[in-house]
Amino acid sequence: MAEEEAKVVRTPEPDKEVHQAAVKKIQDEIEEKQNRMQTIKDTIDIAKGKRDASKQQQSGPRGELQKVNQVRQEKIKEKKALRDQMGAMKRIDMPSKKDRPRMSVEKIDDRIRELELRRNTESLSLKEEKEVMAEIKALKTSRAGVASYDDQFKAMGDQRAKNDASRKDIKAAMDALDKEIDALTEQKTKLTEKLEKSGVKIETNIPELAKERDAIRAEVTKLYDSMRAMRDKYKKDNDLWWESEKVYRDQERKERQIKWEEDRKQKLIDDELYRKEMFESEQSDDSDPFTEQKIMISEVKKYLASLIDTNEKVEEVVTNMVVEGEQTIGKKSNMHDEESWGGLEKKKGKKGKKKRGTSVKKDTASLSHPPTKIAALSELDIPLPTTIAAVQASIDACDAKSAEIEEKSKKMPEKVKKVYIPRKIALRIQPKGEKDIKVSIDCIELPA
Repeated sequence: MAEEEAKVVRTPEPDKEVHQAAVKKIQDEIEEKQNRMQTIKDTIDIAKGKRDASKQQQSGPRGELQKVNQVRQEKIKEKKALRDQMGAMKRIDMPSKKDRPRMSVEKIDDRIRELELRRNTESLSLKEEKEVMAEIKALKTSRAGVASYDDQFKAMGDQRAKNDASRKDIKAAMDALDKEIDALTEQKTKLTEKLEKSGVKIETNIPELAKERDAIRAEVTKLYDSMRAMRDKYKKDNDLWWESEKVYRDQERKERQIKWEEDRKQKLIDDELYRKEMFESEQSDDSDPFTEQKIMISEVKKYLASLIDTNEKVEEVVTNMVVEGEQTIGKKSNMHDEESWGGLEKKKGKKGKKKRGTSVKKDTASLSHPPTKIAALSELDIPLPTTIAAVQASIDACDAKSAEIEEKSKKMPEKVKKVYIPRKIALRIQPKGEKDIKVSIDCIELPA
């Protein structure tokens, strides 16, 4: 037997925020040194002017040049602050289509209503009703997760749109600052040329500034090399993590498949054991198949007899009698609720004093019957008496029907005992793509 494949341990993903913070730190250091190099360059350029100009000639253009440099540096700082603000906005990646739920909340609600309608209107076996109830429970459980996912997906979309709008505003502000910086740079260049033409020369230590500039340039080169090495290392670590992540996800998918197959196998066994239990219960049932009809005839006959004898008052007992053709009207109504039947509802008499004495029913008096008795008479194929004179004929028909059922009960053939044959396989058909199907055969191994 081959050894089991070693379980892959999930590797943590490289921290992107830590990497970006380290890169930003180097970039800020480079920018600071480049600004210092630009200042040295500007100082050396100004120092190249002539020194034989008067102090009055030096104070005007030189002060204006310093002011332009100060404003330019402030604009550069504003641009840096906007760049940092844009960098602080994290990009929100929306989930791909394959990661989204296959059913929406509306589809789940439609499916639940469809199953509820089927459970309430169709005649289902116990097994089918359990399957319908289990599916309704699973749909209601998944609905909360799908609704939460939809709310989160919408919030992510709104935040992403908000960030995009903010980036556009920041980009527009940075473009405006670039134009101002370019205009100040051009103004600085013109002032420098004006100082050179006027013969103004600023005294400074040019050799020391040039030495400092060259040293800073070497440091900036090393910082760029360090930043590139850091990015290469992060890319390599991220590639290694992704390869490991793909192996882990493949392993996780296989484990879920194995668990699903085990659950499927156990479900087939449970279904077959339930089928066996129902079969054995049916075989051991020796009850009289005409019991319900006999009870129905007895109740109907008792009711008809009460119509003839005025002193006998029969109180109708509500039982769980299943009458063929019964239909429930209203949300909470039943066959025994006479007010649920519009045309058959008994009319209330006018208010007033009741007459004393007992009323004698005439043979030609018309009769009204409860809906349950009408349905029972119709199912037993007994004529419905519309007058007192026709009641005795219906009672005789009840006696004849009772005798007929007794005769049928005596002539019933002996129940043949059947042998339970367990299922060995189960066929499973699944859609594959848009126009193809996948057929699978599962073996059912019942416990000994």
